[in-house]
Amino acid sequence: SFFSRIMAHRWAVFFLFRKELVALHRRSGLGVVWSIIFPILPIAVYVMLRMITVPARDANGVHPAVYVAVGVTLWFYFKDMVTGPLGMVEKYSAMIANTNLSLASVVVVSLLMNLFNSLLRVMACVPVLLYFDNLVLDNALYGVLALGVGTLFFLSFGLAMIPFSIVFRDLKNLLELVFRYLIFFSLAIFPITRFGPLEDIVYLNPFAVLIDFVRLSVTTTHALPMDELRWILLAMPVLLIAGIWILDRTRVRVQ
Repeated sequence: SFFSRIMAHRWAVFFLFRKELVALHRRSGLGVVWSIIFPILPIAVYVMLRMITVPARDANGVHPAVYVAVGVTLWFYFKDMVTGPLGMVEKYSAMIANTNLSLASVVVVSLLMNLFNSLLRVMACVPVLLYFDNLVLDNALYGVLALGVGTLFFLSFGLAMIPFSIVFRDLKNLLELVFRYLIFFSLAIFPITRFGPLEDIVYLNPFAVLIDFVRLSVTTTHALPMDELRWILLAMPVLLIAGIWILDRTRVRVQ
């Protein structure tokens, strides 16, 4: 089964994860510092962009630096749930084809790398929240639950895209291109009030719904937008089952 294959290759997962970490700073003068700089640098860039264009707090009283720091951290976490498995499978496709290493194990490596990078971004976000006095934990439990739902929701898309990325090698690059601009319409940087008559359309974007929900849960005591989250809660189990089923079927074809 899906999970038994992961357990059977747990040492390969550990080895590949360690290899990915070492590759981040191999042959560089700054060494491990690059492992910290690369995940955090985009947050600083987008914070400056927001401060230049829309420096005021949003309607919920969230400081723009906090709004962007949390939003961009969530954006990269969710986005990499989709593209991370595709890139890792492409990187280790020869190993998968020539050994008994399973696709599921390679997917787990991509998840571990995503968690590592996200942890570094969270560590950079917490001081920002504390400095601007925007850390509120009253609704944090709802935020954690929404984060879990979003993780499985976007991972399901990533799993479902793997067989297509094997056939169409440019699929990952195409998705990265789309995501490069989709971030501006996902409430990661700009608040919903900036979109005017397009507000309803923006909330059809699952990135926008989940980012907005999780951010509100840790920055304000206002009522959380439960209605917008409902369709994602309903779709997630179906997508997850479909994604795992597709991954199981794809494994035989790759080998």
